[in-house]
Amino acid sequence: MKTDMGCLETLSPEDLDDIGDVSTKDNIILSGYVDFVSKHLILFRGGDRKCYVVPFEWFEPSANCSPNFEQFSIIDCGTAIKLGEYEAGVNNIFKEFSDDTVQT
Repeated sequence: MKTDMGCLETLSPEDLDDIGDVSTKDNIILSGYVDFVSKHLILFRGGDRKCYVVPFEWFEPSANCSPNFEQFSIIDCGTAIKLGEYEAGVNNIFKEFSDDTVQT
């Protein structure tokens, strides 16, 4: 049975230990979840704790793989996300979305 929202994914305790003080880290994702109803990925950034609401269609399939939102995870100490085999750097997300799309 498919759910309306995915589980809240967070950085692992090991990653948090490696990162240190997350209040100064505006370049990482701390947590996030998938909203299957609105078809958005909801991401929470470190540092300023801004919330990014990223539409599914922003994640364009490559020649070899497509994003699988049912397999969302945060990887590389919060600097990337994984959607099945598909990976995206969070800096690309931060650059793409202006303050108009960010919620505080």
